[in-house]
This record gives sequence, C-alpha cells and structure tokens, in this order.
Amino acid sequence: TCALPIYTLESMDGELGAALAAARVAPTPAGYRAVAAAYQRRGVLDKAHEYLRAALRLDPADGATYDALARLWRDARLPHLALADAYRAVYYAPAWAVAHNTLGTVFQAIGRRRDARHCTGCFAGSRAASNHRHPTMALVRRRLPCHPHRQRHLPRAT
Repeated sequence: TCALPIYTLESMDGELGAALAAARVAPTPAGYRAVAAAYQRRGVLDKAHEYLRAALRLDPADGATYDALARLWRDARLPHLALADAYRAVYYAPAWAVAHNTLGTVFQAIGRRRDARHCTGCFAGSRAASNHRHPTMALVRRRLPCHPHRQRHLPRAT
C-alpha cells in the first residue's frame, strides 16, 4: 500500500510548529502565549484557550496571560467573558498600558463607553503611552476627551 503523508495544522504552519517546539523544550508562560497566539491567528480558539490556561498554571499572577485571555474572549465576540480576565490583567500588571487598553476595549465592546474612556485615559499623557506602539492605542488616544482635535474630527461619545 502507498502511505500518504498526513498534514496537520501544526506541520503546515511554520510559526505554530516553531512555537510548539519552543514550548516543549522550555515550557514558560511566554512560550505558551506564543503557541496560543499562533492558534488564535488560525482561528483555533479552543486550543489557544487551552495553552493560555496552561500558562496560568505555570504563573497564576501573569498579567500578560490574563490580557491574552481577555483578548481571546473579546475577539471571539464574547466580551462579557473577557471582563474578569481584563480586570485581572490590570490587577497583576497595573503599570502596563496594554492591560489598561484591553480593559478599555472590553468596556467599549460591552457598551460601557464612559468606563472605556477612563481606562484608556489612564495612560494618555504618560511616557508609557507615548512610546507604546500598539495599533489601537493611537486610535484610543484620538478618541479621548482631552485630545485637541477631538471636537472637529470625532462625534461626541456617549
């Protein structure tokens, strides 16, 4: 009989395969987050969640992993499930602008715009926010009430 090769997502996706290999060699929360990000990029959310939970078992106080979990839920259009993890991310990493941004975007997704403005505004004038290159932070800063061009370019937020 002729044996046909079996193709799997893990063997076809080079980034996922490399992340899995690195996580097997040295299991760390960052390694597991990389595997989860690769699975999430491919739309395999259950495996992404599984690896993020494994990262939390290694370090239950890792703000970056809670942030990744919140983003996973938010991007899966389940922002109500993201809220607790977003709060945990801010709790464990209070000085990290990304965690505050994620909490703000979760608030926005569930319709709590005032809370969203407050969360994302925490770092608006700080050096951390100005040096931060996350794609949504520039948009968030433009939407803050204190932005000088807000009245001309954006409708009033409710």
